[in-house]
Amino acid sequence: MLTMYLDESLEQNDGYAVVAGFIGNDESWNLCMRLWGESLARHNRPSLHMKDLRWKRNRHTAMLADLGGIPSQCGLTLVYASVKVSDYLDLIQGTLGEVIASGYHLAMLMVLGYSMAVLPPEDRVEVICEQQDEFSGVRESFLKLAFEMEEWKTPGGLPRVAKWSAIPKSRILEPSDFAAYALLQALRDVKSKKTEMCAPILLNPRTMGHCIGREEARIGVSGFIAQTKDGAIAQISSKARAYVRRRFNAEYGGNI
Repeated sequence: MLTMYLDESLEQNDGYAVVAGFIGNDESWNLCMRLWGESLARHNRPSLHMKDLRWKRNRHTAMLADLGGIPSQCGLTLVYASVKVSDYLDLIQGTLGEVIASGYHLAMLMVLGYSMAVLPPEDRVEVICEQQDEFSGVRESFLKLAFEMEEWKTPGGLPRVAKWSAIPKSRILEPSDFAAYALLQALRDVKSKKTEMCAPILLNPRTMGHCIGREEARIGVSGFIAQTKDGAIAQISSKARAYVRRRFNAEYGGNI
């Protein structure tokens, strides 16, 4: 059993959505947390939250370099996916698909799909995300679908997406927060100072990920929305469906 911790970095409206994190066994995660805490202590910080850092005078260069190499050193594998919402928004704007096929949900599904394609078929994964009320209903339904998918079963018939949960921001999510933030900076401007300072977390020789291009996103979203007679809304649970309808009605003043 492996554990995958995921976090996200999202631009407003129709910008980039990144989901990223690390996957490994308990031994690797325990070592990572010990070394991570020791590194933070050396730099006189109780925790790491990338959005809270101040970037003037390159004051965090040494700390980010120290922290960035720890997941790789501990045997953890970097996992990630990204999509730019503006690449496909015109296909779903003003429909229920706008809620279901958010950048976050597409990126998270791509992380799972790519991982299932690359990991050995007997590996099973526990998925732990950052707690996000905005995305929880649809995400829960997608993970239930992943649990039931026949193509995502071990040779012995067990679900490879074995279990899942969401937790508040905490120490064990900090490497994933760092990775998601770093990838977003690289997508925004590969030559920026932030990208350069954040780069160490992405220099992991064990990597599974994909940045979804425009045409790939458009084809994927079109197929996803058209998979059932009633569209993508029919694929999620009744609880998540009610949540989607509330979000849609609030956004567009509809009554569906």
